[in-house]
Amino acid sequence: MDVASSTLASRVAERGVVAQQVSEGAVLAPTSGRILQVPLTKGTVVLPGDTVAQVAEGHFVLRLRLPERHAGYLHLNDKVRLDGADLGESGPVFGTVVLVYPQVLDGPRAGRCDSTRRGSYFVGQRIRVWVAAGERMSYVIPDHLVVNRFGLSYVRRREPTARRSTSRCSSAATHPSPG
Repeated sequence: MDVASSTLASRVAERGVVAQQVSEGAVLAPTSGRILQVPLTKGTVVLPGDTVAQVAEGHFVLRLRLPERHAGYLHLNDKVRLDGADLGESGPVFGTVVLVYPQVLDGPRAGRCDSTRRGSYFVGQRIRVWVAAGERMSYVIPDHLVVNRFGLSYVRRREPTARRSTSRCSSAATHPSPG
């Protein structure tokens, strides 16, 4: 009976060692999120410190890369419009610039945008965004004043009558300026 009890105690101890080895071999992710890459195949020996998988955290930010000419127009807390079709959403999606990197790297300037609504997408996917690119003076010309000839667009311009001198007014009225 002593031999049988010792054998049983030995088997229980061996089972405890194996259970401990199994628990030590469990691979736990440091955070929850989307798995981006698994560089291993099934059955590969893994040593401590080896990368088992790349995991992107659950709170994703969109990295903006804009042309250098728009660098001065990107500011913190600016609104950004994202193309909803690229994100699997119907309609536009809006976000806010949360970080602007001060360094221009090989032309484009980078920033980060945070948006609460994100559809189905791939990490690293390029999507269209609309950002404010400054204000410029412009002319608004009605369509009925634009004439297309030989592939070029012409606009008839008329000076206000108060600015015309009396001598030019009579000649300008009978002979309108071409184009």
